[in-house]
Amino acid sequence: MVVRSIRYLILISFSLFLLACTSLPERAAEQWSPSWPAQTVFELAYKADTANQSVQSANDYMTWIQRFYQGWTFYPEGWDWLTAKVLAGVEDAGERRLIAEQMYSLGLRISREWAKSSDYRVINTRHLLVWGNALKLSAARDQELWLSAKVSADVDSLLALQLQPAMIHKSRYYTDSVSATDSEEDDFDI
Repeated sequence: MVVRSIRYLILISFSLFLLACTSLPERAAEQWSPSWPAQTVFELAYKADTANQSVQSANDYMTWIQRFYQGWTFYPEGWDWLTAKVLAGVEDAGERRLIAEQMYSLGLRISREWAKSSDYRVINTRHLLVWGNALKLSAARDQELWLSAKVSADVDSLLALQLQPAMIHKSRYYTDSVSATDSEEDDFDI
């Protein structure tokens, strides 16, 4: 009886978690930040992918675009936050402008792909975590421009299907941050 009750509670908790993930309120169009690429860029990207359209609504796709940039309940640090973190320590105005442009371009290319249904995307959430952590580490090491260019090249290679998604892991960017105990994990200890 106790085991059955525990199973029931676990099932209910898991069901509520799934419900929360799928039924969070849609973000209103007026919350679209002027610092993001225009909504039409994403609308056109959605319309160009008929396979993804068969399993994901345009509204759902746009919701995930907004979550990418703003963050959301289960991952509150979005691309906007990461960009600010990466730029925070860059004092040289020319370098700051280059990194800001690179982050803008990366955000556009990554989000267009990541926001798709998992059945049809090449860039997944694990990639976001690896890149986000690597970019944070690059800021601590004053290597923002170098790392953003490396991530950009990898994003292009993934999208062109020239790089296997499994190749994106933390040691690709910072081999000295990998220890024998955490080589299979995809986060940085910073």
